[in-house]
Amino acid sequence: MRARCRRHGQRGARGLAHEPGPLSLTPAFVPTCGAVVTDTAGPAVGLADAIKARSLSADVFMSADAHVNQTLIGAANGDWARWYLTFSRNEEVISYTSKTPFYADLEKARLGEIPWHHVLTEPGFVLGRTDPNTDPGGYYALFVARLAESYYRIPGLAEHLLGSDQNPAEVIPPPFTKTGAGAVPDATFGYLSSAVDQGLHYIALPPQINMSDPSLANVTPPLATGTPRTGSRSAARRFTTA
Repeated sequence: MRARCRRHGQRGARGLAHEPGPLSLTPAFVPTCGAVVTDTAGPAVGLADAIKARSLSADVFMSADAHVNQTLIGAANGDWARWYLTFSRNEEVISYTSKTPFYADLEKARLGEIPWHHVLTEPGFVLGRTDPNTDPGGYYALFVARLAESYYRIPGLAEHLLGSDQNPAEVIPPPFTKTGAGAVPDATFGYLSSAVDQGLHYIALPPQINMSDPSLANVTPPLATGTPRTGSRSAARRFTTA
């Protein structure tokens, strides 16, 4: 998608569709281009689907997974976009607040005193993640869990952490406050940038599993229940390529 600045004679409203999180483009865009920007935040795959269904109009589209942009390019996809630019990097973390009853154990995991996956699989612990069918963060959580199973050499760890891909006890639908089962998560898989922006505590994960290292793009552990709908495992591994 594209937006034209006022030097090209285009003024007025502009639409920006992007994933939830810190956004710094709008403050610079408004005075430079003389346009009123309307932000629409949501899961990237869902936003792309809405654009193709003509239920959402956008001049600029931003996704945490560059591969999602491919679903808007080409005649088969409606020619909604002709090019895109990757411009930032991120990583997956486990974020939480001090309000969870598991706070003490999560802090121990953050400090490396106990394994993080031990805490996330404690009885009664509620892990949150977004929908892998509509949000890159959702299918990144699946990759992190399966990469962790391989990295730590613990058979069955991914299933123990996640249950099924669409597990309603974990998947958090909009407005992203409770799981589909109505529980408030004790911790969630998410982006480092979001954790920092929201002032959350977080556990950093090893680069071998946190989706941050483009050189590991070809490390593709087996997926027990299929691949994310947006594409290949290597594409998901490259979401942070700058």
